[in-house]
Amino acid sequence: MVAGCGAKLSKLILFIFNFALWITSLALIGLGIWVLVSAAKFEAIFSEDNISLVGGIMLGVGVFAFFVGFCGCCGAMKESLCLLRMYFLFMGLIIVAEVTGGILAFVFKAGIEDSMTSGMTSAITNQYGQTSAATEAIDFVQKEFDCCGANNSGDYVGSQYELKHGLGTLPDSCCSPDTASGTCKFTNPTKYTEGCVAASINTIEDNVVIVGLVCFGFILVEIFAMVFVCCMTSAVKTNSYTNFA
Repeated sequence: MVAGCGAKLSKLILFIFNFALWITSLALIGLGIWVLVSAAKFEAIFSEDNISLVGGIMLGVGVFAFFVGFCGCCGAMKESLCLLRMYFLFMGLIIVAEVTGGILAFVFKAGIEDSMTSGMTSAITNQYGQTSAATEAIDFVQKEFDCCGANNSGDYVGSQYELKHGLGTLPDSCCSPDTASGTCKFTNPTKYTEGCVAASINTIEDNVVIVGLVCFGFILVEIFAMVFVCCMTSAVKTNSYTNFA
């Protein structure tokens, strides 16, 4: 057993942190599975299979985080130098992955935007009103972000939906909820004017500070956890040498 208030406090904090990491990892695993199962519903609005990729990454990160939490909890409780060192290494890898992911998201932002624009435009022109998957996905996005079309409502000009329902007709999801069903038109004043790609990007950018602060908070907690691991490792080594002597 480690001795001293500092070592015992480090042990307690490590256990609490890694228990929370376990819970978070289980939530991430569940979310990743949900995204993979729901991928078919939303892949119609992307020109590439980005949804399945995101779901796979979330599932993989969740499983890895669960394993890291196991190493941390067992290492702290059993005072195992091997598990504590593994935990320190894995936490370092997680921090590097988080920073790299943030950089890649910024670098490939334009590519993701182009993929959504191309995929949603094609789905609106050829699939909206024809297949349930494309129709439900586009309706969801238009209602969620108060938008119409990938670029704007003009994306519906010449679409299969307009040809079927009459010139100038837009889906109900392109107008505010108080608009009577079947009366959403290009001339309707309740029509949403902003395109969904711009609306979704703007929503993300409006909340980028909050997202950044949350990510920074996670990284800071992870760094503190690594510091506590160092304290715990030092205490275990000192205790081992004392017992040996």
